[in-house]
Amino acid sequence: MEYFQIVVFLKVRFFLYILIACLPAIVQAQSAEIVVNVKIVDENNNIVPYADIAFRRLQLGFSASKEGFFSTKMLKSDSLIILKKGHVPTKLSCKDSVLRASYDIVFVLPRIPVELTEVQISAIRTHQQIRDQINNLYIKNTSKNPDARPFTNPISYLYQLLSKHEKEKKVAAQLETE
Repeated sequence: MEYFQIVVFLKVRFFLYILIACLPAIVQAQSAEIVVNVKIVDENNNIVPYADIAFRRLQLGFSASKEGFFSTKMLKSDSLIILKKGHVPTKLSCKDSVLRASYDIVFVLPRIPVELTEVQISAIRTHQQIRDQINNLYIKNTSKNPDARPFTNPISYLYQLLSKHEKEKKVAAQLETE
């Protein structure tokens, strides 16, 4: 019986020595600081500038550059949340990655899908109705640029701006573009 107790005691002691010897390596692997260099792009590989990054463990935030880059030191167990208006907030974590000192990541930040409703376009007036309305105006000649002059006299400009005749020319030109 005494022999059995000694063997059990030695096995327990050996297990504790192994555990104590491995504990620093386990703790260091979980608390190893890594450097993360990230370029943020969307689904079409377009740069996403000035995205906001929330560092959850430290409760702080920062922004990516105009080129969509940022770099930070973090623990392997940390996670970052990347946010940008018009995009889905997405989490970045390196927990499941192979342990390295530095990671270079191209991060795809998906856009929020936009649902468009159906649009129907219908003509309010026919071409003939528009032509009839132009003919009812005082102006009969509706060429595109009847008196195009690059420089005009200020008095002539005011006349064009205020006279009924010139106003009807403008209405006719607008009707023709419909």
